Amino acid sequence: MSAADRVALVTGGSGGIGRGIAARLAAEGATVAVAARRAEGCQETVRQIEAAGGRAEFTVLDVTGAEAVEGWVRDAAERFGRIDWLVNNAGMNGRSARLALENADIPIRANCVCPGPVDTPLMRSIEVLVNPDDPAAARELFAQTTAVKRYGTVEEIADVVHFLLSDAAAYVTGTAVSVDGGVMTGV
Repeated sequence: MSAADRVALVTGGSGGIGRGIAARLAAEGATVAVAARRAEGCQETVRQIEAAGGRAEFTVLDVTGAEAVEGWVRDAAERFGRIDWLVNNAGMNGRSARLALENADIPIRANCVCPGPVDTPLMRSIEVLVNPDDPAAARELFAQTTAVKRYGTVEEIADVVHFLLSDAAAYVTGTAVSVDGGVMTGV
């Protein structure tokens, strides 16, 4: 099945990495449903995808409400007839090996992408928190934690997510992939 035949759900799709992932999947031809707490950000994600010729829709959703998430997934499955890919981008941490073992008896793969410093609005807000007087100094500090001495891009993260969702990664499940410019090599 090509990406053009896929339906993807992406949480945290109002900006940053989530927007980049949604755009990448839509560029490959998938129909993308994005969800996040901020309507404006979701609307902008959909606008960008549609301007590039893709298909997308959005739902305002707080992923801390399990019932709301279940409803969103159920509604999307009914509306589109299926869900092929789910990218749980909202949040900061998680364990993929547990999502993979819980679903080992059904054809679901679960992996975790662990990004390092990525050039996003969230990272810029962290820079300000770390050094309100000189956010650029905080940025340089974070960049120096990577082996490549720079921030990653949302496109670099989206490329790895797309690979993990693709049939090329059919034998990859239950793993955490560091996409961090080598931060973990020094740990």
